[in-house]
Amino acid sequence: MDDHKYLFKVVLVGNAGVGKTCLVRKFTQGVFPPGQSATIGVDFMIKTLNVNGDKIKLQIWDTAGQERFRSITQSYYRSAHAIVLAYDVSCQPTFDCINEWINEIEQYANKKALRILVGTKVDKEEEREVPTHIGESFAAANNFDYFVETSAASSENVEILFQEVATRLATEMRKDETRYGGNKSRNLNNENGINLVGRAQQQIRNAQSNCCGSLRRKRNAAEVAGSNVQNQMNEQQNEFNFSDQEQPGVDNYALKRLKNNAAVNKTRQKKRLEQENTSKRVKELREENAQLERSLDSMRRELALLKEMVVVCAAKGDSHQPVQKDLSNNKRTKGGR
Repeated sequence: MDDHKYLFKVVLVGNAGVGKTCLVRKFTQGVFPPGQSATIGVDFMIKTLNVNGDKIKLQIWDTAGQERFRSITQSYYRSAHAIVLAYDVSCQPTFDCINEWINEIEQYANKKALRILVGTKVDKEEEREVPTHIGESFAAANNFDYFVETSAASSENVEILFQEVATRLATEMRKDETRYGGNKSRNLNNENGINLVGRAQQQIRNAQSNCCGSLRRKRNAAEVAGSNVQNQMNEQQNEFNFSDQEQPGVDNYALKRLKNNAAVNKTRQKKRLEQENTSKRVKELREENAQLERSLDSMRRELALLKEMVVVCAAKGDSHQPVQKDLSNNKRTKGGR
């Protein structure tokens, strides 16, 4: 079992495409994944750091930025020790949406959680739309505890960001231990541990239900699309509503050939459209199902970690409660407080 002194939960939020997943993978795995697809639901990774001789484990949650996944990601704010809000310095709209994310954080997150504002993709300096001083001023005006600009592509400030998060959280935890004799802010009994595990299990069941519901909705959408194709074919057939009876003064042989050709073309077009729609929907369903399975796997890993915490608490009386001190009144600068 990994012997660490503290475990902190860090949640990354921000618009889709700002580079949250690349930032996490660069820090935890040392790789920059080109062409990274959008996160569906949530995912998390773990890395252990050394802070002043203590092992600090960071559980970093990477959330989806799309509006349709907000109901899933909002539940992960509540137990977070730190919230990292990211925007793309080369995309002004991602910065303009920060206030919406702040409102969500204030509504769902712990009031004492560390709040970090991060500008990403600074390697795209020639495409920059948000100047550094604008980000710094915004962070100071909105009571963020820390501001930094990073690049997952060049590794700039990636390690510094998470090292700073771990250091600040560990420092505040040590202050609480000194103030309360190590008993108040870190008292997690078996009952609370079981409750945590129970909540995690319920989240997994909810996610599984959402996964199945999503697949049903996709199948229904595919059926509707197929019905629309059939209706279009029927409308086209009505345009060629020829009579089987011979008509005087009309080239009936040519008329019959035209009717037959129209029927053949209709059949071919119908098959082609059905094949295209079916192939496209099957591919989309497989991709989304794979992403949802990854999200479920992440939740299962979180459940395993919570169970591990219960065992540790039962054996040592150890715990990992949210930071008790409000950090928002301190001075904010680019490289630290």
